[in-house]
Amino acid sequence: MPDQDFSVHVSGVATPGLFTGPESDPLQVVRVRIRRTRPAGPLRVSVTGPDVTTPRPRLLRADTVEAYAGVDARAELGGSARESLESWAEVAVRAKGAPGDRLPATARVHAADGRLLASYAFELTVAEPGWTIRLVPHFHYDPMWWNTQAAYTALWDTPLRAGEPEKGWEYTGVPAFTLVPLHLQQAADDPAYRFVLSELDYLKPFWDTHPEHRDEIRQLIREGRLEIVGGTYNEPSTNLTTAETTARSAGHGLGFHRGVLGGDPRTAWQLDVFGHDPSFASLMADAGLDSAVFARGPHHQWGPMMDTWGEALRPPSAMQLPAEYDWLGPDGGGLLLHYLPAHYSAGWFSHKAGSADEAAEQLLALYELLRTGAATRNVLIPMGTDFSWPHPWGLDVQHAWNRRYTWPRMEHAGPREHFAAVRAELAARGERPLPVTREMGPVYTGKDVTYADVKQAHRAAEYLVQEAETFASLVHGLGLIPYPADALDKAWRHLLHAAHHDAVTGTFSDQVYLDLLPTWREAYELAHSVRESALSALTDAMDTRVPGSWAPGSTKAEAGEASDRAAGPAGVVAVTVFNPVSWARTDVVRTQVALDALGVADAACVGVRGEEGGAPAPVLVEHVHDGVAQLAFLARDVPSLGHRTWWLVGTDGPLSGGWAEESGAGGRPEESAPAAGRPRIANAAFAVEADPARGGGLSRVTDLRSGRELLTDGEVDELLVQDEYPAHPFFEEGPWHLLPKGPGTGSGAAPAEAVTVERSPLGARIVARGRTGPVRWTRTTTLWDGLDRVELTTKVDEFDGSDQLLRLRIPADVPGALPVAETAAAAVGRGFAFPDSDTGVDHTRAPWTLDTPCLNWFALSSTLRVRFGDSDSDSAERPLGAGEIVLPDAGLLGYGQPAADDTDPLRDLVTALVRRGVTTTPTRAAGPRWGDLAVDSSLPDFRIAVGGPEVNSFTAAVLADAGPEFAEAVRSGASPLVWVPAREALRELWRPGCDLTGVRDLPVAVLTDPARLGALAEQVVRDGLLSASRPRDLGTDEPFEDRTVGLLVRGTPSFAIDTAGRLHSTLMRSCTGRPSAEWMDPPRRTAPDGSSFQLQHWTHVFEHALVASDGDWRAADLVRRGREFNQPLTAVTGTPHDGPAHRAFSQLSVEPSRQVVVETVKKSADGAALAVRLRETHGEPVRARLTKEMVVLGAERADLLDRPVPGGPSGEDGLLALHGNAYTTLRLTPEPLPGTEELREAVQPVFSRYWLHNTGTAPLGNAPYSVQVMPYALTAGAGPLRTQVTLTSNTACGEGSSEQEALETAEHLVEVHPPEGWDVSWTRDTVRTGAGGHVRLPLTVRPAPGAEPGDHLVRVVATTPAGAVEDVLTVTVPGHDGPPPGVGVTAETGRVDVAPGGRAELAVRIRNDLHSPLHGEALVVSPYGGWRIVPERSAELHLAAREVTRTVFALTPPMDTPPGVYWVLIKAVCQGRIAYGPAVAVHVGEGPRPHTRTAQDTHGPRTGTDTLGPGTGQATHEGKAP
Repeated sequence: MPDQDFSVHVSGVATPGLFTGPESDPLQVVRVRIRRTRPAGPLRVSVTGPDVTTPRPRLLRADTVEAYAGVDARAELGGSARESLESWAEVAVRAKGAPGDRLPATARVHAADGRLLASYAFELTVAEPGWTIRLVPHFHYDPMWWNTQAAYTALWDTPLRAGEPEKGWEYTGVPAFTLVPLHLQQAADDPAYRFVLSELDYLKPFWDTHPEHRDEIRQLIREGRLEIVGGTYNEPSTNLTTAETTARSAGHGLGFHRGVLGGDPRTAWQLDVFGHDPSFASLMADAGLDSAVFARGPHHQWGPMMDTWGEALRPPSAMQLPAEYDWLGPDGGGLLLHYLPAHYSAGWFSHKAGSADEAAEQLLALYELLRTGAATRNVLIPMGTDFSWPHPWGLDVQHAWNRRYTWPRMEHAGPREHFAAVRAELAARGERPLPVTREMGPVYTGKDVTYADVKQAHRAAEYLVQEAETFASLVHGLGLIPYPADALDKAWRHLLHAAHHDAVTGTFSDQVYLDLLPTWREAYELAHSVRESALSALTDAMDTRVPGSWAPGSTKAEAGEASDRAAGPAGVVAVTVFNPVSWARTDVVRTQVALDALGVADAACVGVRGEEGGAPAPVLVEHVHDGVAQLAFLARDVPSLGHRTWWLVGTDGPLSGGWAEESGAGGRPEESAPAAGRPRIANAAFAVEADPARGGGLSRVTDLRSGRELLTDGEVDELLVQDEYPAHPFFEEGPWHLLPKGPGTGSGAAPAEAVTVERSPLGARIVARGRTGPVRWTRTTTLWDGLDRVELTTKVDEFDGSDQLLRLRIPADVPGALPVAETAAAAVGRGFAFPDSDTGVDHTRAPWTLDTPCLNWFALSSTLRVRFGDSDSDSAERPLGAGEIVLPDAGLLGYGQPAADDTDPLRDLVTALVRRGVTTTPTRAAGPRWGDLAVDSSLPDFRIAVGGPEVNSFTAAVLADAGPEFAEAVRSGASPLVWVPAREALRELWRPGCDLTGVRDLPVAVLTDPARLGALAEQVVRDGLLSASRPRDLGTDEPFEDRTVGLLVRGTPSFAIDTAGRLHSTLMRSCTGRPSAEWMDPPRRTAPDGSSFQLQHWTHVFEHALVASDGDWRAADLVRRGREFNQPLTAVTGTPHDGPAHRAFSQLSVEPSRQVVVETVKKSADGAALAVRLRETHGEPVRARLTKEMVVLGAERADLLDRPVPGGPSGEDGLLALHGNAYTTLRLTPEPLPGTEELREAVQPVFSRYWLHNTGTAPLGNAPYSVQVMPYALTAGAGPLRTQVTLTSNTACGEGSSEQEALETAEHLVEVHPPEGWDVSWTRDTVRTGAGGHVRLPLTVRPAPGAEPGDHLVRVVATTPAGAVEDVLTVTVPGHDGPPPGVGVTAETGRVDVAPGGRAELAVRIRNDLHSPLHGEALVVSPYGGWRIVPERSAELHLAAREVTRTVFALTPPMDTPPGVYWVLIKAVCQGRIAYGPAVAVHVGEGPRPHTRTAQDTHGPRTGTDTLGPGTGQATHEGKAP
């Protein structure tokens, strides 16, 4: 035993991956922990072993008494001294071994005379040199979450004024206007600093108002020290928006990043996004990006290294994938992804360290964890969080680290450098990133339904904007109208701003909700105006005369001679029906007509005729008011993106009618024998039957075409109310999660209050009314003659719940089928969900319901099938949805082995599968399996094992657990693919909290020879299926029926399908978890009943349609049917007239129309062409033909940003080759067209600092100029006040030019308007500035003697070529008592009652406490569903100083407004000041009963002209209020 001094001990050894010495001969660092119980030294520390040497032992100086007892040793040695001292000694050793080898070694501590004082035997893990740590400073910006846009942008750190009420802020943070300069300052202080900037929500306001930083920003970009990332408008939640919204986010984001800032983003920066649409990766690749970074995706919301925010990290051992891989979209294109296993704040936590050394140790520990999951010797550590300033220790750590260690190198960097290094190392190894198509949707189920009306508003606005843009582009292409660029631009920017992951998700505070509602409405109304203008212009150019083929005498107005027809006969109104989709369709259309124009007094005497003539057909009369009838009829075969004209005529006798209630349940031959007298209706496609005893739910839905019953026997469709936790008991975050406490209560558990059958000339419906818990509801099931869908309308008449969830549940199982859903640009298989689970009973295993979002539909169906023939049964099939591909132990060529050539059969297979709708994850055989809900955000339903047992240990384990016949089948190689069934049926294993990682938990398709991987991919492409042998049927492959039952949705994306085959559409919820009810700017506002707006206590309408078909979702034509359900036909009425355009034609069509659709038509980004966006919908290659009405001079393929690329229409046939799920742009160059239509804001001048109003995106025109006063708030004193006026041009400078060089010849008038009696140094000045330039003008202000205490405004107005803009200087004269002066809004009543078609008034009083007049807007805030009640979206305000102004808004709900309870709130925004009035309840009654022949108490499908838009109501100002 060595002679040891027991006052010195080695208490531990660590072998981190640190190296010192030259790069050519690095020495690994071993850390030896030495404990001393009394002063000792000097000490020499070494580490030795058979393969370990210490070239230079570590010398430690002698300890002193002070190290043990403090400075005053005498006072403290008497018992208060520390008993021991511990410290680490770093010893550089040479280890002979490969990385990962464990070598025996001993750490020894010797005295200066050579005596061995202590030793410690251990195993040294050989580390790998050459690693690099990249620290990426960032801040993630939320322009709307619990706090407001104004606070997050500029005001969050502004001190409260004397007397100002406390804000409702959760904490005081740092706004963007402070954060950006802080990062710029850090870069100026230390040239080693690198950082990233991203989102337009803060970048554009900062750029517009801080021109002094423009050159600095551009210089840092040029030097590579500032990297612009993102490439999108903000961080959007793309699985809740359309693909075109993502495309426009890229267009606007990259347009600003590249065109204005001069950056070149290559990395999509999606740090905090709550779910990613599968197509996002391929769309952004088409926009020119090549990489992406995000923190939420394949695992639950906090990732694989922690369960709750801020807890101690664990190794990422549960990850099936490395941190870097190729994230592929459904078309096969994609981005190199870096997934942040420790989340986007991983490195930021160390900012709380007490010193740089402590921070370095924390970063080292983080690196040690992260490197175990890295694909290469590169680790990215994000050094920021939501609103983070520069890390206080980051640069100190880097500088000291690199002086001390050779490897890993540490540097501040952007993601571009990280991805370049990853690619370079993979290429040097002859390898590629793994191709992954797994859906990146973290378990944030609540965000798909929280604030349900927000989802409805966004989807409705998205489709109307796309529709309006398409029609406007086509009509513009015909030379009939100027292009409405400004209106469409602002509408899109509203949608992009609201697509933010804290906006469309509804995970925000009540105040933010009220701020966002008007933005969706304005987007909708701008689009409505554009569409109506375009369609009116096109209608004016048509020949809508009565056809000469009509037989005279068949209507009140006989057809006369051609000359008479040209003027239009009396009693005839032309109805031109427009189809917004790119295929011919038949559907219900709505319109309205003045009865006197038809020469009738009774709407029953109205019919409709088509071009073919014949007797008039009846119409459905839905409403009649003041001589105007709202009608509906079936419009057949309306051409693709075109129109067809019908004619409304007066008839001599009653022909038409409304919804008429019938007594009894029968009535038609096909409706015979209802069960026990149950209500029953039918059309040619379906027969449905309701059960009044079970809530009026549908007990039977029979597909008359096949004779098949769609509903599960003994069950009914019903509404389901579930109690919820306010926040997850373990994970918290209420609004983000669905949190049911169990199965809940269905409406079928009690009888309905009433069930009636109503019939009309167009079809029949069943109306059921009742109450379930907090929900009073009306459910309407409609069958239209001539349509093959069962429309289901759910009207929530009343709701007073709290922490409750409402679902629509339809028991419509398809045996063996799997969930399938439409995403933004594809259809993919999804897993079953657990909607009935108690999410709080066991957070370790069953915390999630697994609801997911869809675009327009979800279904029980199949995407891809495996077909196998058994030795003991006939051929059978099984659908596949999502799979794991388990690679051989040694990998494949390019994946663990150097690639021999450019062929990539693994990527080919992954791409072929995802194009058919099957998402996959390649994993290593010895690694963790995908399928554990403790960490994974989704589950697979099958696996493919590549290679037999001799090369794949997973295959060996599967075969060892299966019967010998399976092993023999694999060994023989007779079939390239051998199917090994699971130990149990999928639906039996798929349970809450399930772990499907066992070798036999899922069926496994064994590819017997890895060399056949390419052939397998070819089979998928060629045959659309997989063929496999199944040596024995174990009975766990459920019998499969090749058919589809789908549910079309309209603005309700959240869905779940359970293992019983019950389709759930989640309609709405009320959640009291944070940030519900939070309010920032006092006084707090609530819904009229005093509840949080999050609780949704008002009337809602939800619309669905049930469809069915033999075959898969492609055969069921679900993509087109879903689009038809969401994009109704539109009608324009008018007097028949002559015109050059035919009364029926298609402006644009594409074939095959069943497989390829036109997503949108738009003006190209450069304005020189029209861009047509095409989408292949079946996942199959196709050659498409585009037919167009406009004259086109040239056609070429373009990228997502409309830039020409090779590969346009080719060959003599002019066909365009599209691969599966392609989202392709075709650029059409037309003849010279009219210019663009300019549109300016109604309130002039425009306030430059618009973000202070919490109104979202920039005004019309996107703020090409700004004027700013800085400082903008001063306090009057003895002397003059000094400030500065800056006028900026916010457009791009010329390439390579400085701002000074950009100052050219544009002249602007700048005027100063002081209060009366005040002096200013100048009142008018003419300045010049060019693109990207700015001019500063010093301004001196002298308040008038005796100015009253309080706030006074000095207005500064600049008149520019784009209109007038203004800012204000607020001067506070001391002496004012009480709260700071501002504006306030009060309502004269808390409730307004009005009938549909009636009129009422809402009067508010708006107070101006300032000594200066104010002007601005009064915005009408109301939920989706209530927009049309107040037809005016806003009113201009002029508020006199120190006065109260009374403003009156007309409430005129249209006749088709569903009776119920709504609310309206008035928000005043005036020159940087905002105020919210109280929410006023609006009770819309039943209205007058119509004529019995036109009974029409209905809210039918939204399939006709949308009357929202500039209305007849008017807001009036009555001046000073008494």
